[in-house]
Amino acid sequence: MRSTGVTHDDSRLDDVFASPLVFSVMAALTGNVELEFRTLRRVLQCESAALSGAINALRAAHCVKVRKETLGDFSQSWVCATLLGDDAFVAHLNALEEIASGRA
Repeated sequence: MRSTGVTHDDSRLDDVFASPLVFSVMAALTGNVELEFRTLRRVLQCESAALSGAINALRAAHCVKVRKETLGDFSQSWVCATLLGDDAFVAHLNALEEIASGRA
């Protein structure tokens, strides 16, 4: 790969969001959105196990919270971003935008 000669400080990029699926989960939950697990899986077109792993990584980083709801024998898991997660994701997006625009 040929170098463009442009360097940037990527220290503001958050490694938590490095995975495309983790990034997509946070993008889907931006704006105070709460989604049921199966809906999120359909929106992101991914396997349940992969989505569970992404959600667990985000939970470990305190970026999302999961709410379980049981109706009789039926159980649902609802996922939403935390305030910390929202702030971290916005900062990550801002850093990406600066890098992409050449301002970084």
